[in-house]
Amino acid sequence: MKLVNLFFLKGMNGMFFYCLDYIADQEVVIILRKGNNLKFPPNNKKYTFVEVSSFLELVWFVFTRKYELLYCPTPHPIPFAAKQVITLHDVFPFIGFKGTVKYLLLLIGAVSSRAKIVLINKSLARKIFTRLIPLKIIYGPNSIKLRKEVLEVRKKDFKIGLIGTDSSKKNYEKLFKVLPVDIIKKFAIYGNITDYSHQIIARFGVHGLTHIQTEECSLENFINNCEGIVSVATGEGFGRPIALSILLGKPVFLINDPIFKEFFDGSSRFYNTIELLSEHISYLIESGKISSMTIETEPFLKKVELINKSFSLAQKEIFSV
Repeated sequence: MKLVNLFFLKGMNGMFFYCLDYIADQEVVIILRKGNNLKFPPNNKKYTFVEVSSFLELVWFVFTRKYELLYCPTPHPIPFAAKQVITLHDVFPFIGFKGTVKYLLLLIGAVSSRAKIVLINKSLARKIFTRLIPLKIIYGPNSIKLRKEVLEVRKKDFKIGLIGTDSSKKNYEKLFKVLPVDIIKKFAIYGNITDYSHQIIARFGVHGLTHIQTEECSLENFINNCEGIVSVATGEGFGRPIALSILLGKPVFLINDPIFKEFFDGSSRFYNTIELLSEHISYLIESGKISSMTIETEPFLKKVELINKSFSLAQKEIFSV
C-alpha cells in the first residue's frame, strides 16, 4: 500500500498539480481532509480516497496501516512515520515568526522520521534547507508538458496575464501600485477565489482588473488568450505556468528572482525592480508592440528535456519501493 498525504493541502494550487504529475499511473491511497474541494481526474481506478477530519485521525490512520510508502508532496511530515517522502517547494511558508515555528516543526518531523526530502529547485530551496542535508535529498522538479487545448476566443479586453492567487508572494499589489491606472484594465489574473484574490480585486477591480477563475477555462487557454505573461512573485518554487507560457510562444516578463533565473534564463525578459518592469510593459501595451512580439521556443525545449528527465528519475526513486 502506498499512501499519499494531502491532508494539509488547502486548494488546487501548484502543489496539487505537482502531486498529480508524480502520482500519475500509481496505485495509491490518497488521504484528504474532510470537506476538501480538490478535483481529481475522473475514472482513475488506481486512486482510493480516504477522508479524515483531524490531524490525530490522520496519524491514527497512518500508524495503523502497513504501507510501503508515505508520500507527502507538501512540507508537512508526520513525526516518527517511517518510509516517508516529503516535498519542499519554496521558502514562503517559513518567513516570519510563524514561519520559524513551521520550520522547527518541519525539522522535528523530517529528522524523527528520517524522511527523504524532495527539492523542486537547485538554488534557493537547497540554500534554505541545508539543515536537512544529512537526510536523503532528491531533486524533483515539476514536469513540463502541454495538453491539447482548443483556443478560446477572448471574451475580455485584457492583454497581459498574471497567474496564481495563492498568497501575497505574488506581489500583485506592488505591481498595481506603480502601473498607470489605464493600464491595469489590460491585466487579468488567473486562479481560484482566495482571500488574496478577494483583496486584490476589491482594491484594483475598480480600475478594470479582470479575474478569470480556473472553472472558466484551462490554464493553457488562458495563456493563449494573453499577449504576454508577467510575474513579480518572489520565493516561488518553480513556475510551471511560466514554463507553459514559453512553450506556447508567449513573451514572458519576470522580476529578477533566483528561481526564475534557474529555470527561465535565456527564455524570458528580466527586470531588477517592479518599477522597471512596470515601465516597460506599459510602454509595450500603449505602443501596441506587445501584440506583435514573438519568442523563440527552441532553446527552452532543450532545458525542458533535462527538467523532464530529472522529473522521471525522481518519480522512479520515490515510488520504486
